[in-house]
Amino acid sequence: MFEHNFGSLLTVTDSAVVEDPAGIGPNHIIQEDDAWRVRVNWSLSGWAASFLGDVQYEVSAYADSLAGGFQGQIGTMQPVAGGPLNLQAVIDVPNTAGGGLAAGAYRLTTLIICKDSGGTPLQMAGFLEGPVIQVYGV
Repeated sequence: MFEHNFGSLLTVTDSAVVEDPAGIGPNHIIQEDDAWRVRVNWSLSGWAASFLGDVQYEVSAYADSLAGGFQGQIGTMQPVAGGPLNLQAVIDVPNTAGGGLAAGAYRLTTLIICKDSGGTPLQMAGFLEGPVIQVYGV
């Protein structure tokens, strides 16, 4: 869901998908020893889209343990320059030994923050809830 104050003058379509860099599925059940990533895509259309060419985006992902454990940011925030109307960010998440998530079930949330060319946040952001993933040990 993308919120903004342009009303019907701007339409934003967004998605966040969990991926195994090796292309091995399933993507929502992840072994502790494996690194993984969240691929975020969003596209802008409508009359107001052409005025957003000089904005900047910051994309980050968060995990919330369903068992009451870890809650916080995963991977590194990705800066994305505005300009094109179809945008993408990839957030790499390390394996458990590299600082990634320990075994358990987590709900993911991805945040897309929009800033002007000076770095000031604008009244426009994307919030993508889910999916739920399971990290397991071997």
